[in-house]
Amino acid sequence: MGEADRQRKRRTALVIGGAAVAALVVVALILAFALGRGSGGDDSAEGGNGPVSGTSDRPAELSDAGWEGTSAKCAGDDPWFYAAQGFDTNYVVICLHDEGDPSAPEGRAAYFHDQDTMDSNDWERNGYTVCPDDVEAGEHHQMLGADGSVEFSATSRIDKMYGEPDEFVRYKDYWFNDSLDLSDLYMCPES
Repeated sequence: MGEADRQRKRRTALVIGGAAVAALVVVALILAFALGRGSGGDDSAEGGNGPVSGTSDRPAELSDAGWEGTSAKCAGDDPWFYAAQGFDTNYVVICLHDEGDPSAPEGRAAYFHDQDTMDSNDWERNGYTVCPDDVEAGEHHQMLGADGSVEFSATSRIDKMYGEPDEFVRYKDYWFNDSLDLSDLYMCPES
């Protein structure tokens, strides 16, 4: 076997290897795109899976008040603008308390209730309001004084203490309601 044959075989092997890597990248991109559509793409409301605006295509156990049979419910007549369903008992809603003076602590504020909420009739949660960042993307945050925070991002929630993750919760799906005015929530910077 001559040097020319060895060179030709090496080039052929490189071309075949490069084509295989390119094919794997294309397949990975297609899968990533397909999985992303199920968690928030433009077609998710029509497809029946993924987050949806308002009340269409939501599970039967997700009422206007929150998750039936759980403590993840809004207090009184407060509406939710984010709801997520976990893989087992992890349910959460972020609700709008829309009463009183917007500059007062008991005024326009957002709070969350989950499976660990003791009193679902109470609209205050840790004394700190939840602030929306991007309603459709399911991105919201709550500062807990100077030391802690809770961050929601679509199908995940991270509780942090001293800037370090303290607890991580994964949800299988989420829903949003973008029909509420959240622009002047108490203690949230104007967006």
